[in-house]
Amino acid sequence: MKEAILQDPNNAMLHFNVGVINQEQGHIDEAKNYYKKAIELDPDYADAYINLGAAMLVKDKELVDEMNKSLSNFKKYDALKAKQLELYKEVLPYYEKAYALKKDDLDIVRTLMSMYENLEINDKFKEMKALWDASRE
Repeated sequence: MKEAILQDPNNAMLHFNVGVINQEQGHIDEAKNYYKKAIELDPDYADAYINLGAAMLVKDKELVDEMNKSLSNFKKYDALKAKQLELYKEVLPYYEKAYALKKDDLDIVRTLMSMYENLEINDKFKEMKALWDASRE
């Protein structure tokens, strides 16, 4: 794939695919760079926004694990929660852009709903929850 990129450096799909391979291999930073390049080449590449957001949220699992271990240490828990909220603020624009490009994607709706709820952005949370609930009827 990297050789294909050398042959066709402006092909957003090739950059995206190399990002996927890197993410699957646990090379998160490299994956993020390839997703960003795919977005740079094609600003309407919804899946690149989704995968970039997902790659960034890998850190969330680590934070949640640490938070769960720190339930009795309020100071540490609060510090970890603050880091989690900062991460959500950083990731949110990528999921919002993905949603703008793929309004019918319920995975994006669910992710946005969760982030809006945690960030206490209640009007947008209610909007996503209504979409989510409507999809379940």
